[in-house]
Amino acid sequence: MNFISSCAKIKNLAPLNLEKAICLDCPSLYIVLSGNALVTVGKKVYALKEGHILIADKREVCYIKDNGSVLGFGFECEEGIEAGISRIPNDNMLLVSTLSEQGGQVMYPLLELILCSSERLLYEPLEEGRDIELFAKAVDLMLEKIDTRASVEEFAEQLDISRSHIKRIFAALSGIGAHDYFNLLKINKAKELLLSGYSVTTTAEKTGFANQAYFSAAFKRIAGISPKDFSGGLVKRRPVERTVKEIPTQRKELPSYLL
Repeated sequence: MNFISSCAKIKNLAPLNLEKAICLDCPSLYIVLSGNALVTVGKKVYALKEGHILIADKREVCYIKDNGSVLGFGFECEEGIEAGISRIPNDNMLLVSTLSEQGGQVMYPLLELILCSSERLLYEPLEEGRDIELFAKAVDLMLEKIDTRASVEEFAEQLDISRSHIKRIFAALSGIGAHDYFNLLKINKAKELLLSGYSVTTTAEKTGFANQAYFSAAFKRIAGISPKDFSGGLVKRRPVERTVKEIPTQRKELPSYLL
């Protein structure tokens, strides 16, 4: 099964900086050119090797720790694309090398060809290692507490580990601190709420921020845009049930000569 059909067209392709955690409002794609890479997608950690391709859904937090060379792209696709992992056929690795050396519009058809010829893999995330297990549990706790002001200390206590330990885990598997990761999840949730029509004030409450000002500052710092601008400046009002009162019509008796 291929990632995309042969007629699918990629657009708005943008190279990514893989030195820090990435979370985009569009799908992201990673190609291991050489060596191997430890890739975190959401709460799952994968060990990828040369020739592997990974596609992550929009708003999934991704982090790459590579011992070789990895390319990353953000993109949109007219026909949509499924998240998952595949391997590039050996005879197409030359195309990958060409892709890494070229820029501009030539990257679009090359990447489309590589994706269409790649075969999907049933590739399981790593489950070995205490820190990987703790990381997944910590992310689950954060998602459960997304509407609260829970602290890193509280998460560490629930996991029965020290604050320094949980900080080391997130630094190693996400590239950012546990507090920053929690805020990133909150902003992802906020984006969904804003696009669903909730006001900035309500969204701030539903994502556990102390007040609207703090929420707006955090949103702009992480998303690069204010929550008002993100939602298009339009607050979609939710339907409100209203009581319709019947206004009786007053009739006047007409003169007989008009009947």
